[in-house]
Parts: sequence; C-alpha cells; structure tokens
Amino acid sequence: MALVLPTQDQVNAAVRHVASFAGGMIVMFGLGTKINPDTLTAIINATGTLVNDAVTLIGLVSPIVMALYAGKSASQTSQIAAVKAMPGVERILVNDQATPKLAAIAVDPAEKKVAPVPEVAPVVAEIAKGA
Repeated sequence: MALVLPTQDQVNAAVRHVASFAGGMIVMFGLGTKINPDTLTAIINATGTLVNDAVTLIGLVSPIVMALYAGKSASQTSQIAAVKAMPGVERILVNDQATPKLAAIAVDPAEKKVAPVPEVAPVVAEIAKGA
C-alpha cells in the first residue's frame, strides 16, 4: 500500500482550522487579563469536576476533529461529489493528471457524470488501477 500524502487543498483546510484554534487561544488569554481570575475560578469550581473535565476535553479534541474533517471534505473525491451534485453540471471530464481515486471514478461504468477525456482514456484507466 502506497503512502498517500494530503493534497494542497486538504493541507490548506486543516491549516485554517489550526489558525482558528490559535486565534481562539490568543483571544482567550487576552481576555484572561481583563477578567478577575478569582471570579473565573469560582465559576469553574461551581460547575463541578466532571463538567470542567468534559469542557476541557471537548475544547482540546474539537480542533483536531474539525481539522481532520476539513481535510477530508477538501479531498478531490469529495470535491467531485459536490460538483456532480450541482444543478447544471452535465459531465466532468478527467485527464491524465488525475489521482488514482479520481481516475477510478472516471472509469467506473456506473458513473454517469464523470468520464475520462476520450484521447487519454487508456492512461486514465491505467491510473485507476492504483486506487
């Protein structure tokens, strides 16, 4: 099995979520100087340990999950599915620069909206074997 690296779109989507997380942390620490720490500590203690731990866990895991989801939704396969679902799209032609997954979609006989460019159909079929 070959190592599949993320595409530039997937990396960009994940980086946006990491940047959003970093921005949130900066705002949180910036507001930390404006809020009385004793009041904040009292509010956290009043909610209880379980609630506090759950909120902390959600806060730590959410950016990671969202970055993974963003990377998946930016994949070429997801983008093709979104374009196929758009009204007005009759056909998507795939050339010999396709990834193996995209080529596999293009050569699938059951696929009605995605097809290889006729001139390079044998090349696309060969690429699809790597999927």
